[in-house]
Amino acid sequence: VMPNHVLPAEVCARIVRHASHSDLPALCRLSKLFQEPAEQKLYQTVYLHDPLQTERICGSLLAHDGKRAAYIRAINVEVDTRYGRYRPPEQFWRRISDVFLKADNLEFAYVVDPETCRPWILDPSSVHFQLRDCMLPLAWNKHLVAFLQTQKQVRSLYVPKVDLIRDNDTTIRRIQPMPPDGLPNLITLEAPLLVATELLSKPIRHVQAAMDEDGDIFLTFLSQAARSNTTLRSLNVHSVPDFLVSDVLRLLANSPLSAYMRHIGILHLPLNEVSLVHTLGLF
Repeated sequence: VMPNHVLPAEVCARIVRHASHSDLPALCRLSKLFQEPAEQKLYQTVYLHDPLQTERICGSLLAHDGKRAAYIRAINVEVDTRYGRYRPPEQFWRRISDVFLKADNLEFAYVVDPETCRPWILDPSSVHFQLRDCMLPLAWNKHLVAFLQTQKQVRSLYVPKVDLIRDNDTTIRRIQPMPPDGLPNLITLEAPLLVATELLSKPIRHVQAAMDEDGDIFLTFLSQAARSNTTLRSLNVHSVPDFLVSDVLRLLANSPLSAYMRHIGILHLPLNEVSLVHTLGLF
């Protein structure tokens, strides 16, 4: 017979479900009946912003063979090292990597690393989660592509930079290709134009990119999008030079993209050829 003073597990879970976030640590310590449901809610979203506290938090997540890390659905790691602020040691990122290895139910990962040079943070042969939103401090290279190839549920992807493949022909800018079965559900992309061009075969609807020193890659992107992509609905490209805007508008007006695009964020007004916008019938 259940003692009168013991609450049923479903009642404890309901109390936790309606508890405020600030009350969860106390509920974790109240009793074993409350501990597990309270920890599940407490660790659903983890913020690691202070390098000095990360060791303690990661230690708690990784205790008991990473039991608490398995509760994580979203992780946000952002360290601001500008203006001479504290720069975390390499051990900081290794602990983050250890948490990723145990976070089997992770869906949202937002990691900001100013140095963007730690491909070992995510080992595609060791992680077991399937991300939906992916913002990681990794350049587009063979390491990131190998990881992304395992992520079949990614809908939103941010890539900060790209590593070019170096070969004898320096006139061709080549990047690591994405296999045909990679990122089958990608919808939103923020990345360099070279990466956006590589991923045009995916069902992308929204693209945000920045111009680099080579304006031709933007025209190449638009030409390939007109031929191979019918899902693109919005395009926002930063820093398009005035001399290129006319060519871009003409290409858009005469391509299938004009039939289904809903937003084009490439114009920097006032233009030298404002009448061109109306002449081409884009607005």
